[in-house]
Amino acid sequence: VATGYRGPFNRGDGALMYLISFALAMLAARVVFLQPLVGWLLSGAYVLVAAAVGAMAAYQGRGGDLWALVGFQGLNTITGAATMGSPVFVSVLAGMSLLMGATLALQPLLLARRWSIPLLILALGYLGYAVTAAGGRSALVGTFLTLGVLWLLVIFRATLWPKRTPELRFPALVATGILVAALLGGFIGVQEGRGARNFAALIDVLSSEELTESSTLSRTLFYRAALPALLAQPVRPYGVNSFLEVIWAYADEDVTERLLDIYQYVPEEARATAFVDRSAWVYQDPDEGRWVGVGTGHDKVHNYILDVWLAFGLVPLLALVALLALAFFSMLRSREPLALGAAAAMAVYAIYAQAWFPAPATDPLLFILFGVGWGALERSRRADELEEQERSASRRSRAEWRRLQRAKG
Repeated sequence: VATGYRGPFNRGDGALMYLISFALAMLAARVVFLQPLVGWLLSGAYVLVAAAVGAMAAYQGRGGDLWALVGFQGLNTITGAATMGSPVFVSVLAGMSLLMGATLALQPLLLARRWSIPLLILALGYLGYAVTAAGGRSALVGTFLTLGVLWLLVIFRATLWPKRTPELRFPALVATGILVAALLGGFIGVQEGRGARNFAALIDVLSSEELTESSTLSRTLFYRAALPALLAQPVRPYGVNSFLEVIWAYADEDVTERLLDIYQYVPEEARATAFVDRSAWVYQDPDEGRWVGVGTGHDKVHNYILDVWLAFGLVPLLALVALLALAFFSMLRSREPLALGAAAAMAVYAIYAQAWFPAPATDPLLFILFGVGWGALERSRRADELEEQERSASRRSRAEWRRLQRAKG
């Protein structure tokens, strides 16, 4: 409810959000390190939340307004396509949960409990449908790109070393088929809504056709406006939500004209009199002769890296990227299922974030998951260290016994 509220909290993406997110990550890591069962409980809760908001997204994606149905007003009444404030939030949450489940499906222990395989396939198929039904393009691309890479690696490994990994082929092939069917079913189910429009926009991007869909086109224009500002002032930050003014200060004539065409802040016949006052366009009404001011509201570049760079500067950006990259590759090399699942989910978020921005509806969820994987990884490392210490102690004991035997002889 809090993250779905369309108010100041929905843009509360400053330093406080990161402090809270890191605190949650450290708390999750410490608890999972001390109590491994908690990690599985947190992961299960994560998937259940994704399942719940996925059902809400499917309902609202077909034109329903769940919040109005239960008596709440002001919660996501604009898009009518999802919950949590934006359809992309639902898509990325379902996508991250889907990758966690897909990673767990690769564990050999799954085949020992064959009764759980159909349940897992159904759950993954449902989450795949939730990703598409919510209609979040960037999350959808991140989910299925990561999933495709994951399954290709698994199938390659199982084919290259069939004697070592025969148990991987069955879940990989079955789950791949189910998830592809879920992708197609999701688009078919919402072919008259956001899903069809988003699919058409993706085809335009992939085929290099001229972009016509406004949100995709506007993102490319935002990037063109942000890059000159960042190159002009790469180290010193502009501040949170500074893009409101930066966009018009650094956009060239072509970008400005195309943004005005998309958003119609200034009528075409009045553009000769128009000028920018910080984040608002001011122009003289051609009919009434009075001056009119129109606020723009473009406070985000819609690229996570560019938004953090713009808000906090280059040094904090590099520190954040280095921390998450180090954690990701460490988890990826781990044999711990929870760490691998967290790494796969982080990959989904990393791709999704290239077309979105820091948001309190999703970032704490990412960092909690990061903490779960981090705690599981450290617990696995500690177990390996203790095992190595036991082996070393055993070798020393045997060597000491042999030395004593030789002394007696």
